[in-house]
Amino acid sequence: MDIDIKELNYKGVAVQSDLCLYERGRDDNHNLMLLSIYGTAQQVKAIFSAIASFNCVSVASGGMTISRAHQSVIHGRGTGIGYGKQHFLIWDDSIETDAAVWFKKEGKEGEKTALKTFLDGRKVPYEDGFLGFIKKALIKDKDACKLGGWGCLEGYMLDFEDDDLCNEIVQGL
Repeated sequence: MDIDIKELNYKGVAVQSDLCLYERGRDDNHNLMLLSIYGTAQQVKAIFSAIASFNCVSVASGGMTISRAHQSVIHGRGTGIGYGKQHFLIWDDSIETDAAVWFKKEGKEGEKTALKTFLDGRKVPYEDGFLGFIKKALIKDKDACKLGGWGCLEGYMLDFEDDDLCNEIVQGL
């Protein structure tokens, strides 16, 4: 499996990234959900500071940018990995509460498990046999949006009212 490494730039500061999940935005500017970056301590902190300040960070290949969504709360945490380099994670709070995320290598089974885990935290009674129907209903109603990105993760941002989904399940029976 090839690792897709991207270079991110902001005002001359460049870092490497092996993982990113974002909510697709207008044009080529996307809202950051999760980002893994590598560089010196100063470089990763500069990129985090740029994102925290609502600035757009360029992705060298692809001509797109990622930035923090308005009204979002982001966090960052780094750790030294030797030779003066750091690994730094940046994430938006909403990925913990409004997203179903799984590893790409898990395929459809990982997607099913992520949706089940997400629904288990809500007030939506369902049986495993309904997961395919629920996924289709959420996508059809635009309550589920596939996250874009690179690296080993995939996911959906989910935004729905529990009662509305319950009504949809009942209508589908």
